[in-house]
Amino acid sequence: MSARTASIRPDLPQKRESEALARWRSDAQNVPVTPAFGHEKQSLHAKPGSETTGHDYFGQNPPPLQGNVISVTFTLPRILYKAGKLEWDTENRFWRSGHLDCLLHLAQAPLRQTVIAWTGEINHLDEKLSHSPAEPSSTSIAPGGHAEEKEDSNIDGAVIVTTEEQKRLETDLYQTCERIVPVWLYLSTERKEDGIELKNQSRWREYAEHDLYPLFHYKQREPTGGGDERLRWNDYHQANEAFADKICATYKPGDVVMVHDFYLMLVPRMVRQRLPSARIAFILQTPFPTSEFARCLHRRQELLEGVLGADVVVFQASLYAEHFANSCARILETQGGPEQIVHDGRCTQLVHIPTGINIQHISQHAFNPTVDDLCKEVQDSFSGKKIILGHDPMNSLSGLDKKLQAYERFLHNHPEWQDKVVLVQLTSPALLEVGGTEEADFASRVNLLVGAINARYGSLGHTPVQLSPLPPQQDAYLALLRQSDVALITSVRQGISTTALEYAVCQRDARGTLVLSEFSGTAGALSAAVVINPWDVAAVADEIHKALTATREDKVVSHAALFRQVQDMAVERWARKLFGVLESIPLGDSHGDNPSPIIEEQ
Repeated sequence: MSARTASIRPDLPQKRESEALARWRSDAQNVPVTPAFGHEKQSLHAKPGSETTGHDYFGQNPPPLQGNVISVTFTLPRILYKAGKLEWDTENRFWRSGHLDCLLHLAQAPLRQTVIAWTGEINHLDEKLSHSPAEPSSTSIAPGGHAEEKEDSNIDGAVIVTTEEQKRLETDLYQTCERIVPVWLYLSTERKEDGIELKNQSRWREYAEHDLYPLFHYKQREPTGGGDERLRWNDYHQANEAFADKICATYKPGDVVMVHDFYLMLVPRMVRQRLPSARIAFILQTPFPTSEFARCLHRRQELLEGVLGADVVVFQASLYAEHFANSCARILETQGGPEQIVHDGRCTQLVHIPTGINIQHISQHAFNPTVDDLCKEVQDSFSGKKIILGHDPMNSLSGLDKKLQAYERFLHNHPEWQDKVVLVQLTSPALLEVGGTEEADFASRVNLLVGAINARYGSLGHTPVQLSPLPPQQDAYLALLRQSDVALITSVRQGISTTALEYAVCQRDARGTLVLSEFSGTAGALSAAVVINPWDVAAVADEIHKALTATREDKVVSHAALFRQVQDMAVERWARKLFGVLESIPLGDSHGDNPSPIIEEQ
């Protein structure tokens, strides 16, 4: 097999908190764990640079890199639908907003950017229209930000894209502000005389999401006999090879290649074989596990060597860089340490540059008349009560069960708060992982915990836990961020928490308290937050009480320190730091004259 590249709001009833939450939920079914701000629906025909006013994201002294930036990400920042012959419909692909902010910032930076990405699963427009906004979604949000789609609506679940339609879409995508160059993924048997017939499109995600994502979050799967793993690996290799082909076809001398995340771990080395002097960065958005887990990886050697094809590997926390270096030393017998690795005569730098957010955009959206009105509604709905806000995916990695246990312990230990506080918990649908029901079981456990707390501590006019199965609209989410007294994040494993960063920005007037899990990659950069161990339920309950009873003066001081740290993670500083590292790398000097053999598909 070979892949080819080619409003009016009614008054709220008094003391009906649950109805308030229901009103704010978005009609959109594919919603982000953290919404992307300022990324309104955009025509495919928008011209580069026409979306927003340009901004110097590199400060007064932009780096002296002379080439363009090739940002390589697994899926497009849009979901594609076939609307008819030569016609395409699109909507925003809601993924981690920090990642999207990075792409948009680079699109407006002094350096010209091209985004290379897979089209994602293409469906017919009637698939989009068939979802009823009044009913719960049948989709689920996956690690890469995509939605698990229903089978395609036409015969045999196939989507036929003609050569002419491919060319039309490629032209339209390149004219967007991000200058997108799509990667078409399909089997050789799906190539037809005048186009391609796409079937089983989710196959290209399966190895990354079934094998890599769980293990990177310290969840090891049981072996299944080898056959399925081999098929998933072949598809993963094939997809990475298609990306490498497209990069090499797009690259010009002096360009910088930035490869994003675990879907594309083989790409840096594949590109290095063909472009020995290219500057290549690999940015991992997730945690990286200890060597004890990494050694359990299927194709561990190929994956690590694939990443080491980059000049720079970027992690969200220094601990993840240490884990990666230890894994390379034990599996590949590399030399060096947590800052630099030497393998096969090549040197790869390891750095931790946490992905930030667009503070300016969030501030503009959070502090406007529409959100001001919604803030008043939040105040009226929860009058006389403190608000604790949670915002997590409905999966075991979120630690949502531990959050609820700590909240119940807090209510038990401090009965004076039982009718004076509410936990507003926003969630996204559970990821239904391939071959198991673990996340569905977790969602059931969460619902049981919520029911038990509300039954024991609730009353006719008070519901202690407000659980929303769908995140609210963007403005309502911002209003909740502004009005919450505490943000509680209890993830048991997480790369970066954009919710934590957004909360700090939205609390410029209220000065609420951020309680953050030490197992979030954000914790290392936000030492001014209240950092907790989510497994210690009693301690978390105590910290909730301290946060709710803190003095105004203490909250002002801690928020000032927290906001300074968030500013240091702003996406423009992220870009400046990364390009500073890349600019320091001599072209053609760090990779030797004998690159290692290309990874073979098996």
